[in-house]
Amino acid sequence: MPQVRGKCAAFQGALGVVMVSMLAALVALLCLGAAVEAAVVTTSPATWAISYDELRPTIAVKYRHRFYYQIPAEPRGAVVLFHGCVHSGYNYFPRSDVCDECRGLPEEMSHSLQALNRGYAVIAISSWDRNTGCWSLANDSDDVKQLVREWQREQGLRDLPLMGMGISSGASFMLKMPRHLNFTGLLSEALGVTPDDWGYQRVKEGYPPTIFIAMMKDGSTVEKIMEDKRILVDLRRPVAIIRVYPRLVYPSYFSDRDPLYISKPLSIEITNALRKIGMLDVEGNVIIDPRYTTLPWLNMLKDAVPSLKGPVTTFKAQYVPDWNDTFSSDTKVAAVYSLMNLAYAYHEIISDYATVAMVWFESGGKADVADLQTRYTYGLPPAPYNLPVAEVSQNPLKPLMRQERSALEVVVEGEEDSGSSLFTALRAAADAEAEAADDELLAYSQEVEEEVDAADAAKQLPLSIAVPAHLLSRAAGANPRSRASRMVTAPKRSAEQQPAALAGEASHSGLATVAGGLLCGSAVAALLAAAVWLIARHRRSAAQLSPVSLGPATMQAVVHPAPAAHHHAGANARLSIIPGVKERFEYEVVEQTGSPFSARRRVKTAFNESPRKAGSPHKGGA
Repeated sequence: MPQVRGKCAAFQGALGVVMVSMLAALVALLCLGAAVEAAVVTTSPATWAISYDELRPTIAVKYRHRFYYQIPAEPRGAVVLFHGCVHSGYNYFPRSDVCDECRGLPEEMSHSLQALNRGYAVIAISSWDRNTGCWSLANDSDDVKQLVREWQREQGLRDLPLMGMGISSGASFMLKMPRHLNFTGLLSEALGVTPDDWGYQRVKEGYPPTIFIAMMKDGSTVEKIMEDKRILVDLRRPVAIIRVYPRLVYPSYFSDRDPLYISKPLSIEITNALRKIGMLDVEGNVIIDPRYTTLPWLNMLKDAVPSLKGPVTTFKAQYVPDWNDTFSSDTKVAAVYSLMNLAYAYHEIISDYATVAMVWFESGGKADVADLQTRYTYGLPPAPYNLPVAEVSQNPLKPLMRQERSALEVVVEGEEDSGSSLFTALRAAADAEAEAADDELLAYSQEVEEEVDAADAAKQLPLSIAVPAHLLSRAAGANPRSRASRMVTAPKRSAEQQPAALAGEASHSGLATVAGGLLCGSAVAALLAAAVWLIARHRRSAAQLSPVSLGPATMQAVVHPAPAAHHHAGANARLSIIPGVKERFEYEVVEQTGSPFSARRRVKTAFNESPRKAGSPHKGGA
């Protein structure tokens, strides 16, 4: 017994030592975690170690591209920044004594600051086409591949993570570049690439973790992003979507997002003027599309705010900043234009989630994006405006036009018909909002379908999807002819009718299935036979009556000449012959920037998905 007691005592002592050791280790881990958390750079500009004044890039030119880069003391990796059409790499840095040509814009500079403060080197490359500013896989991919690889070697970054962040045309180009560069993460802003032109199949090491930022007003882009996500999910690659909705323009909105160039008093003056000219309602909602309106609101704003400087030009009856003006160093007008488009949230660069993306990429795409958004999102409004903005974000389909007819005169003063004209604009905006609601309903249903396997999907009833309450409430005001409205507002059986109806359906389901299958099979076979006969007969008669010609753009034999409308001069005549190309032209090249460009050159360069194979001094790779 004494020996047993001794052994028990020894065991208890050893157990106590183990428990104390484990407790000490736990405390050490907690302390280490707290230290790491404290060391993480926050997204508040007030706590950034690197400020706007310290954005001082090195400028270089290689492989026909001008680029701007800055490297912190101990880089943990690199971020390649791809601008949109009519922009340049110099928009990611402010003008300074080391970069006189730089013209920093608020969202672009915020990308640079967040990356540098996270410990990443940044490199912003200008596209080869300086007439349009757009990117082309044919003209840019080989050069950018060589440039980035060489830059990584020279700066000692070759073995460190490489991330990419792109907007619009730059995002389209970036999403196709993993076949050439070993990215560890991609952030695509306001763009989903067309799957047939993506080239994701050519990425040998697996497509990198990807975040798509979807501006939910742009229904066509949202559809592309949802399709891109489905492809990456099928490939078992990390992918996430961050949704962006319209936001309020509050008095200090412009100075909060562009503190380097716009002061708070100037921001208040700009906001008041925007209300008076009818761009904002009394609550701060952007009620007219800043990019596509023919209202010369930028000129009106400059007249109302004399201290607001920056060149303005016209394009297709629209007034836009003169992005190509290199003589004026004032970017205030361009900044206001960009930030108004951001608030409207249809198609614009947005820096709110740059740090979110970097942290997610660091986790290999395994972290919870929603949790990261609560901790690392940049650009939140001040406290008095948190509630309205959060309300819009959580309920994006809530009507933005909440003011009454009697309040319209407060927005525009000095005009007798200001109320009626603005009311017309508000009505048009409300109609557009209803369309956006319909797009959101469809996008939501598509997203739900991803999470339902094929076996369950076959059993689902049309109304079995759990639609959020705010979408259901919004459906009542949507277009009754739209698909989404029919999906949500279809008549439902009452609780008393359902048991009897289900019993009747169960008793007749077997016979109905057999009979329906036979009838449908016979009908389909007859239709197919008729279609084949008609096509064959049509081709025989066409071959006898019409000579074969060559399409000028396709260089392939076509039987029927193109309609007369396709033969007018210009690029559109050629694009309209090729299925899908005109859509890509409007989507990836024009990019909704509203700025002059050379359409004919873009036709020749934008849609060739293969890198140059002849005449390139860089064919060998690196």
